[in-house]
Amino acid sequence: MKFTILALSAVAIASYTNVQGLPAFIKRAIDGDAPTVIKCFALAVTGTPFTPECTEAAKFNIGIVQSITLKSLNIDFRSSVPTISSNDLSVTLLDIGVPWAIVEASEKATIFNGVVDDAGNGAVGIADFAAGPSPATVNGNIISSKVPSSPLIIAPASADGFVDFVVSLVTKPSYTFTIKGFVGGKFGLPAAPPSTGAFGKGINAIGGAFASAFGPVTVSDVGFQSTITLAGFDGLKDVAFAGMVASTKDANGFSLTWTIKIVNPSQLTVYLGKTTFSTLDATGLPVGDSVIADFTILPGDNQFTVLTTGKDVAVLDGLMANGGSLSFVGTATSNSSPYVNKALAALKFAVTVTKSAA
Repeated sequence: MKFTILALSAVAIASYTNVQGLPAFIKRAIDGDAPTVIKCFALAVTGTPFTPECTEAAKFNIGIVQSITLKSLNIDFRSSVPTISSNDLSVTLLDIGVPWAIVEASEKATIFNGVVDDAGNGAVGIADFAAGPSPATVNGNIISSKVPSSPLIIAPASADGFVDFVVSLVTKPSYTFTIKGFVGGKFGLPAAPPSTGAFGKGINAIGGAFASAFGPVTVSDVGFQSTITLAGFDGLKDVAFAGMVASTKDANGFSLTWTIKIVNPSQLTVYLGKTTFSTLDATGLPVGDSVIADFTILPGDNQFTVLTTGKDVAVLDGLMANGGSLSFVGTATSNSSPYVNKALAALKFAVTVTKSAA
């Protein structure tokens, strides 16, 4: 593979420089007839940023970025502009046989509502974001980093598509979609693996001297397209009564403060803020509203305090005397964010209050 030869050869001959101070191999790659991608990386190790021509060459000649993986995804809907972040981003680079010396990573990407094939057919783009740079660590050809909180830019024409994307994440056990864009990073020449013996130590010393001489290089706009599958909320089916806190009633109606447990089986964290559910009795008749002041759904077990209010005190009396079931249903006005109400309206979960608890 040409790039493997470039990387290894550059380390191997780094101690031999021309009169301008550049390794002879790098000088020949820059000035000669080497393919564009070879010239780009030869220039990169001298501190020259990637040009748009280099970006295209890197993308289409050797496919430097093989895939993107998000092991977690956080979406915050508490402001008018949603934000996205991830605590666990992995970028798989072309395996050139030696580890990449990545120290930070950044991303500019479009999220698609579904899968896009290699020819660009399929789903349409629904939201854009730009994140980083963030510190990165590397293991061979796998970069591990984070996506810091970044605004999701949703064009008006894409709003319905983004709403459907959220519905899929909330209602399905898993969801597969495409993310496409550009990554960048700060890195040096790929470092040779540790060697032993006199010859090996010499190669290590040469590689270290080369890295010290040229330092980290920043490369941006390296194109990628990756398909991601995330575990979804699956309709939040695991909901249970946790405890009673307080209750009041008067001529105007009743209030009931209690707690519920919700198990989130997904890799998603969703911040919704104040969220109101229409509340139904066991027969399906509306009895009032239930408010969760801070509806932040983390992976795994969650506990929320709920304030249920209604005008018919008989509902509270019946719960206290006999227990019973209350169902939560999302509506078109459940949340201040217009992007989540369709997903909330697709949720309906019942909670059984036992007589002993009441």
